[in-house]
Amino acid sequence: MVVVEEEGTGPRRADHTARSREFEGEEEYLEILGITREQSGKYECKAANEVASADVKQVRVTVNYPPTITESKSNEAATGRQALLRCEASAVPTPDFEWYRDDTRINSANGLEIKSTGSQSLLMVANVTEEHYGNYTCVAANKLGVTNASLYLYKNKLTVEQHPTGECKQLKNLPNKLASPLVIVPSEQPLYSLTHDEVLPRMQM
Repeated sequence: MVVVEEEGTGPRRADHTARSREFEGEEEYLEILGITREQSGKYECKAANEVASADVKQVRVTVNYPPTITESKSNEAATGRQALLRCEASAVPTPDFEWYRDDTRINSANGLEIKSTGSQSLLMVANVTEEHYGNYTCVAANKLGVTNASLYLYKNKLTVEQHPTGECKQLKNLPNKLASPLVIVPSEQPLYSLTHDEVLPRMQM
C-alpha cells in the first residue's frame, strides 16, 4: 500500500477533498490538476506492507507564478530631508526590481540609492531637492511576467511658527491718572497692558 500525504497547506488530492490518499499496487502517482500557488508545499509518500516498516520519502512542490505588487508606499518629505519609497511584490522565482522616473531608469547615483532584498525594493533619497518631487515607477519581473506600480514623492511644507518681534515705545500725552489699565489690541500682534508710564507685554489667553 502507498499513502501520499501533504504537510502544511499543499494539495490534498486531485479533487482537493482529503489530506491523504491510499493506492494499491507497485507504482502509483498523485496528479494535481490546475495547481495554484497555494498548493505549493511538502508532500510525503509512505510505502508500507505487513512484512516491514514503512518507507517514507518527501518531495517539495514549488509553484512558479508571475509577480504581483503587494505594497507600493508613497511618501512625503521636505527639501533637505531624507525620503524613502517602498515597493513589495510576491512572485516565484523571486522578482528582480527596477525603478524609473519619467521613463528613465534610475541607478544608485547622485544621492539616490536602491536596495532590493527578496520581495522588497527601497528607493532612498539622501537629500531631497525640488527635482526629486513627482512620480516614480517600480517594476517587478521574473521569467513568467512583469508588473509595475506608481509611487509619488510629495513635497511636505514645514510649518514655521512665527513669534512677534519689535520694541515698546514711550507713549505721550497720557492722563496723569488712569482708573484702570488700558489694553491696546493691535491686529495680529500680542496684547499689551498699559499702566501709567510703562508698557508691559501680556500673554494673550
